[in-house]
Amino acid sequence: MPKTLPAGTETTEEDELEEDFDEEEESIEYKFTPRPVFLATNCQVCKSPLRNLVQCESCRMVSYCNEEHRRSDAAGHKDLCSVIMEIAKRRGGHIYNMAHKLTDEEYRNLRVYTLNQSEQMLKRPLQAFEREVLLFPRTCCSPSCREWRQDLLTECKDCRQVSYCEAHPDHLLPSHDQWCKAFFLFQKLILRQKILGRIEPVLPVRIVGKSFQLPPNIDEVIKFLYKNSSALRDECAYATLTQIATAPLTALHGYMQAGLRPSETFTIHLVGAELQFEGDTLDKWEAFFLHIVPEITELRLVFVGPELNVENLPIDIISRIRMCRSCRLRCRVVKFDFQCRRFYHDYRQDQCYSQPNLICFFNPGLHRSTGFGSLDTWPKTIIAATDAHCPILVTAYTEYESPLDLARLQKEAKRPLEVIQEPTHNPFASQRPDRNFISQEIEPMIFKNYFYFMVK
Repeated sequence: MPKTLPAGTETTEEDELEEDFDEEEESIEYKFTPRPVFLATNCQVCKSPLRNLVQCESCRMVSYCNEEHRRSDAAGHKDLCSVIMEIAKRRGGHIYNMAHKLTDEEYRNLRVYTLNQSEQMLKRPLQAFEREVLLFPRTCCSPSCREWRQDLLTECKDCRQVSYCEAHPDHLLPSHDQWCKAFFLFQKLILRQKILGRIEPVLPVRIVGKSFQLPPNIDEVIKFLYKNSSALRDECAYATLTQIATAPLTALHGYMQAGLRPSETFTIHLVGAELQFEGDTLDKWEAFFLHIVPEITELRLVFVGPELNVENLPIDIISRIRMCRSCRLRCRVVKFDFQCRRFYHDYRQDQCYSQPNLICFFNPGLHRSTGFGSLDTWPKTIIAATDAHCPILVTAYTEYESPLDLARLQKEAKRPLEVIQEPTHNPFASQRPDRNFISQEIEPMIFKNYFYFMVK
């Protein structure tokens, strides 16, 4: 039987199943391994939602589902526990004993101060989950209460992630309704990763054969590329897939919004990049960008950032991805250039600098003056980026941040910027939720690339 191609495509899934025995280059695909996460309303060991509360009686900040799990975690919890106990003694019995008297901003500052104080006392940086113990405690969510006594608290019956005083049901804020499903999915993802490890959805293999209109949002793109595959009905896998796809699809959407068409060789600069996001699952740039832009023969990605590859991974090896059979036959390629531990303005002055067609800042927080190493290096980077005279796309985690980032970009640039798109919701944002600390009282859950704007 001859193979039939879907309309507008030049490859089939059967093509991808054919073995190619050509000699391959050595390659290692980098995939970010999920780290341990602290959930105040879940057992610290197994991550199951707490039914029978067995708390650490010393610090009263970490809980378990049974005594056995408490004992098994004792050695790992000991150091942080002793520091919390010491701080609690100075504050009347609990580290957040007086939190009910504070404004949202004061309470946030107190948690950051407590984190810094703990690191000084331990004489080491806290691990990410230890930081979360201090930043996301189990307390009543009502700002006027913030009750910390564990036996007086209960959780939202639907998401089991937000606590309030059992004697005061009105302490569960009405605004929680719009975030409840996101809290539940966040817990579900953490529990799935704890049991089964990294969630790895299969990337699409469909290739567009001629120019077409990009569908209006990430859901429609996924439907198109997967041909309504039933494999995407899993909520956790789907949310993870949108996290993978959001960077290339947002970049493509922004560039097309500028009224431009990609050239045969197309270069994107990713400023402030991190392996855990932009560099995770590198073949996403083939699946969600190259495959749906037939005009491009060579897609070049330049990753630049001072925190890029702090893990000291073999960049020369992981940057070699195995292109699909169709791309190899048509001599189409994605090339990666990692400018590790460098500021963009330094890269701009280097001989290896390449002129970009598009510059992307994904979730950079341009408005914050405390950047890398507590130094504000954004002014120099913004000047370097705007000097390239190409479209610039900037995303943000929240609606609150995006206008602030635009104002900062306009302030620091040495030339007037044309705003192609004012800050707005990004239809290609990730649907995988994470907790928000910076503006928790406004938007307790955040999504990568949630808002965006475009300038040139």
